[in-house]
Amino acid sequence: MSPIDWATRPLKKYADFSGRAPRAEYWWYALLVSSTVLIAYILDDLLSLPKLFTVYGPVALVVVAATFIPSLAAQVRRLHDTNRSGLWLIPFWVAYVAYIVSAAGSMAAIKAGQQPDMGALGISLVLGLLMLVIAITMLVFLVSRGTVGPNKYGDDPYASGASSAM
Repeated sequence: MSPIDWATRPLKKYADFSGRAPRAEYWWYALLVSSTVLIAYILDDLLSLPKLFTVYGPVALVVVAATFIPSLAAQVRRLHDTNRSGLWLIPFWVAYVAYIVSAAGSMAAIKAGQQPDMGALGISLVLGLLMLVIAITMLVFLVSRGTVGPNKYGDDPYASGASSAM
């Protein structure tokens, strides 16, 4: 398969959380989404659109929202390829949302010209560090080679000889 085929495959499997996703599928898709979000950020800035949820302009928010489900499904299938449950994503997403909510409160106080609550800043720092540790763990899982041969989540995606393992 070509890089474009790999990158668009998760979009075609929009909400398919079953099976396995090899590294090529996941990482080409991640490059596609990251590039698209970056372009959306630039477009938001060029159009001087307001930031929503602390960092996202409206165009970037639409892109992030539109790709959230296929991204989550691709992450789950990628974990399946390494013979891990998609439940490994729960700590990451809980820590991420908690961090964003905590940081947004502190940022709102700063923008309003108020002194942010030091306790809230401390919580944001702890959540940020926790999220970093979890993110590094997830990164190790996502870059790991998939299980050779079938595993409990399905057949080896490379077994058909469609492409070689990256």
